[in-house]
Amino acid sequence: SALKLPARDKRIAVAAGIGAGIGSIFKAPLGGALLSTEILYLDGFEVAALIPSFIASIIGYTIFAAWGGYEPVFGAHYGVVSHQPLSLVYYAILGIICGGVGLLYPRVFYGVRNLFRKLTMPDYLKPAVGGFGVGIIGMFLPQVLGMGYGWLQLNMSPETTLPVTLMLGLAFAKILTTSLSIGSGGSGGVFAPGLFIGGMLGASLWKSLDGVLPFVPASSLPFVVVGMMALFGGVARAPLAVMLMVSEMTGSYALLAPAMVAVGISYVIINNNTIYESQVQSPAHSPAHRYEFSLPLLTQLKVSDAMTREVEPVLEETPVAEAEEVIHENHVNSLPVVKRGAEAVVGMLSLEDILREANGGDKQMPVADIMSRDVVTTDAEETLDRVLDRLSQHDVGCLPVTEETDTGWRLVGIVSRTDVAQTYAKFATEILDTRGGSGGNFQPVKEERQDRQKDAIGNTLN
Repeated sequence: SALKLPARDKRIAVAAGIGAGIGSIFKAPLGGALLSTEILYLDGFEVAALIPSFIASIIGYTIFAAWGGYEPVFGAHYGVVSHQPLSLVYYAILGIICGGVGLLYPRVFYGVRNLFRKLTMPDYLKPAVGGFGVGIIGMFLPQVLGMGYGWLQLNMSPETTLPVTLMLGLAFAKILTTSLSIGSGGSGGVFAPGLFIGGMLGASLWKSLDGVLPFVPASSLPFVVVGMMALFGGVARAPLAVMLMVSEMTGSYALLAPAMVAVGISYVIINNNTIYESQVQSPAHSPAHRYEFSLPLLTQLKVSDAMTREVEPVLEETPVAEAEEVIHENHVNSLPVVKRGAEAVVGMLSLEDILREANGGDKQMPVADIMSRDVVTTDAEETLDRVLDRLSQHDVGCLPVTEETDTGWRLVGIVSRTDVAQTYAKFATEILDTRGGSGGNFQPVKEERQDRQKDAIGNTLN
């Protein structure tokens, strides 16, 4: 606000800030930058924010690492990760587990939130009720209080791994305490809890497999880190970013394949059950981008949206002088020519035909002598992008619109280049209205953009 940035730049700045924060804290600048562009949508990226996020993330990472060290977050606990190809089966199981719990996490979270909204009590008391519930759970499971990163780090060492039942209990308890604290109106986020839940699931699976099945890693760290990202990547709909973050946080690409397996499976299972309900389906569904994605608008508009229905055709025997007057009176460049007693179009007469053939000559000759008989028609259901192609290919100013009847093809209107341009501008303006409303300084900008669109289309057509 202080810089008075336009709305587009504010959105990019927010995304870049996300990338800088995540990239710095987890010492994963590439993954953090991608996360900031991927987390906004269920499917797709905020492409415009990609380069600014890269720059902000690497600057934030450099400043933070200069103070806290450049070694990977988990590099000190686990050096070069190695695994057997068959161990990918275990990571697939981890992906299935994270996917199943990932389905539960948003449902419990928003279920508790909706329950608090229905409570008939003052809003300022609701966080107290939620906090009381969290406190009760914390009395028996203190590990769920706070962010829980310390407990995750303890579980990365085989010597300090908690019992399986306790870790599973902590994962589900964290879902409930997060739902109570935030759903009741308290402050907090879902990022750290998501990592805690996934990390506990990974550690519990490793503990269950260690010493029982072959090719299980000697350390629980791979399962903890991959579990963290499989759970969060699925519920946040950000699989690509978290896959890369696994490699950056461990300082090795050895876990990239396990992460791809687990995150991919979790992502598919969780589907659109996102923890961020404000995520829209894609940039095309975002109000911020609705206008930008309306550029192929002509493919969605039909001739019936643009055609002029009040058409005054001329007959074949009409004198050229009389037809010229009709053209000027109707402010058009061309007119369809029909047979007497029939509505079928047999030709098109344009001002260019009159100037070329009858200028300075006998304008009492019938229009049939100078009209163009190579008639190109369209129908009301054809899309305007195809009409534009046809207008350009045949170098004509308008097309007759016909419909089939029992007696043949009947003229119902015409569609011109001007009709197409005006219709496009009209619908694009409606999209702008839904995006930014009207009033203030927006209306002149909208009208200016509309005029530029008309000019652009006109230049393309001409």
